Amino acid sequence: MANLLIRLFYFKQLILTSKKKTKMSWFQKEITLRSRSRGFHLVTEEIISQLSELKNIKTGLMHIFIKHTSASLTLNENFDPDVRSDMEKYFNRTVKENEP
Repeated sequence: MANLLIRLFYFKQLILTSKKKTKMSWFQKEITLRSRSRGFHLVTEEIISQLSELKNIKTGLMHIFIKHTSASLTLNENFDPDVRSDMEKYFNRTVKENEP
């Protein structure tokens, strides 16, 4: 399992009398992703499914911190499946399993 600390900064529109005002708000939440084997995995849906607060947000900035010493997060386009495959091949060559 991997624990992620999610910090989301977002804009909230307030209507005060006849004027609209935009206010910056934020929230923080810790979520857990299920365990996976070594490799590159798509986790977007798993993250979104644990953040019901997103349905009320239109614009914002999300910081995702993984609280795990032997795991990392990368952001990649997901149009071409070769991207994950290419990254997996590269890391398998350069970061050998069980190396000191």
